[in-house]
Amino acid sequence: MQNSIQNICVFCGSSSGDNDLYANETRKIAALFLEQKIHVLYGAGSVGLMGVLAEEMLNGGGKITGVVPDFLDAREVVRHDLTELVLVKDMAERKTILMDRSDAFIALPGGFGTLDELFEVLTAFQLSLMTKPIAILNTNGYFDSVINFLMHAVKERFLKKEHLQALIINDKPEELLDAIHRFDFKQPENWIQNLIQTNKY
Repeated sequence: MQNSIQNICVFCGSSSGDNDLYANETRKIAALFLEQKIHVLYGAGSVGLMGVLAEEMLNGGGKITGVVPDFLDAREVVRHDLTELVLVKDMAERKTILMDRSDAFIALPGGFGTLDELFEVLTAFQLSLMTKPIAILNTNGYFDSVINFLMHAVKERFLKKEHLQALIINDKPEELLDAIHRFDFKQPENWIQNLIQTNKY
């Protein structure tokens, strides 16, 4: 059967962090992208884990598209020798293009921007605006606190367990990609409609 996952969006930091593991695992997942001929979309950065990802993809002859707002390009943090560079007017347009053109999403370690992008796609998934796989590469337990918070949100009934269970989490790049390729999800009943109907709001 032909692989339907051909374009993967990667969210990751403009820093490499304080542990070589983060860059090393980024190189490992880039090698898998190259092996599987996956087209990568990302934030077009030239530094940090974004820079590592781009370097590996380009050195391996892979396809990588960067999407970035004009104001970041003006700060000279953008890599211009990508397969494709898409300049947009703002961060919102960047996220829209990344979501529209990607078949799946992977979050690597990063800061506010990475978390913003991750939660943007998780929200779209929850609202049934898309049903594309969303994954976290949890290198060195980096996302443990985020995952624990989401589990707490389920316990306190602010999130449905089905939506959290749909989030793919693994610290091994190969197993993470395998899970993305095997992803299958059926949306639970419309919880917003239930709240309205039962006046529990």
